Amino acid sequence: MAGRPQGLKLDPNSAHAAHQEPIQLCGRDRLGLPLEIVNSVPWLAMRATTEVFALAILGEAGLMTLFSWQEHGAAVVKERQRLIDSEDFDSLRLLDDRYRRVQIPKDARITLTLSHILHLGLPTDLDAHLYVALVGEAIQILSSEYRDQQLSRARALFPSLP
Repeated sequence: MAGRPQGLKLDPNSAHAAHQEPIQLCGRDRLGLPLEIVNSVPWLAMRATTEVFALAILGEAGLMTLFSWQEHGAAVVKERQRLIDSEDFDSLRLLDDRYRRVQIPKDARITLTLSHILHLGLPTDLDAHLYVALVGEAIQILSSEYRDQQLSRARALFPSLP
């Protein structure tokens, strides 16, 4: 499905603060983040000149959100160390399950781990389709089911629109 046009922008004169595209997850579980989305995020745009990492948050089932590791990673690592020091290993397991460090290569093709794939509710043995969305300076990766569930809220959010 790569290369298919995604359609016209709703407002071609507006800068993107939110944008979403469907993407196919193919062999070796590599997900190509859309360059139009990636290049509009300052912390991701510098991946051509330096190694870039993201803080991946596995929130609700079907949703994974990527934030700047440089901006948010230290707080998670600090909390992790606090849990280790206090020997709160149940909470440590939950923290390690929720927060992950992901490398963003120059080509913006990230590798999803089995944990990511299972969290997103994707099949482990077939190609799958996902949505990649820009939300401010975060990148959301959504399963089709999660996106459809969220889309069902649109009518209530925009009651004056058709």
